[in-house]
Amino acid sequence: MKSEIVQLLEGAIALNEEQANAVTECIPIKTFEKGHILLREGQVSNESYFNIKVYVFKRI
Repeated sequence: MKSEIVQLLEGAIALNEEQANAVTECIPIKTFEKGHILLREGQVSNESYFNIKVYVFKRI
């Protein structure tokens, strides 16, 4: 099973199996609860964040 990040990347670029495995090993997937603060003003980040899932709610 391919990781979510590999599936997302493959929508834009072609990855062979070796590249897909390298991405899976090097980029961990973390989940956070709604409202979780990743970085506060003035803090220096040692990590990069990429939003994989976005939920859009349509008003009826």
